[in-house]
Amino acid sequence: MADTCANCGNASIRWKCRGAPITRFKRLREAGDRFTLDHRIFSVLPDRRTLIRDDGKMLVLDSDYITEFGDLFAYWCADPQTVSFCSRSCAIAYSNENNLLLVRVTDSLYITPHQSYFDQYAREHNLEGVLAIMESDTWESPEEELRALLKAPRLVLPDRYFTLGMVLLDRGMNSLGEAAVQKMLDNYPLATVITYRSLLRVLSARLRDLS
Repeated sequence: MADTCANCGNASIRWKCRGAPITRFKRLREAGDRFTLDHRIFSVLPDRRTLIRDDGKMLVLDSDYITEFGDLFAYWCADPQTVSFCSRSCAIAYSNENNLLLVRVTDSLYITPHQSYFDQYAREHNLEGVLAIMESDTWESPEEELRALLKAPRLVLPDRYFTLGMVLLDRGMNSLGEAAVQKMLDNYPLATVITYRSLLRVLSARLRDLS
């Protein structure tokens, strides 16, 4: 049986996700360059997991996912199950209604029940990467998607750059294929990038033919 959108029943699937029930949640409120939790003030180390109290005591958040949009949001989750959606907007609605942390399988993009707040924060603070992803429901072609992702912060995994780069190289769009490779080289260890050698090989051959 073909997948349908878990939120609206549409048969056109664009988001395949792992959906994990949220069992625990903490929000650390921004307080200048520090954060408050349970009426205590903490400094937060760059890993966003290690909190230091004023008396020097340390607290480590062992959550499954942490993100920062002004405040810090930490989520603890149960085991995930596969769930599909026709659009980002449907994924957001379903996450909110069912208290799920969603992770898109193809590129590890996250959706949380607080996503509408995150999107509003991104608009108010002009966070270009998030704003690009917010337009994903309007992407009608691999070219549009790659151009948007090139503006966004790096994805957790480079697979989507690879897939889109190969598609666009097949269409003769060498500059965009080269941009996909450069995004990978700029944001991931070389040992990771060279595992996508088919993309590098095709791009190298195309550029050689042009020279």
